[in-house]
Amino acid sequence: MLGVILTAPASLGSLAKSPVTVIVILGLLAGGFVFLILTLRAMLGLSTII
Repeated sequence: MLGVILTAPASLGSLAKSPVTVIVILGLLAGGFVFLILTLRAMLGLSTII
């Protein structure tokens, strides 16, 4: 786990040179986070966000 955390920024550093790639990576991270939150809320039976 520690190895992944330490090597991930180095490999993503080369991708960060393109602004489009940065936007795509941030969008994927945000979408994954929202998906995780909504899935957990549905599994736990919590009320909807809206």
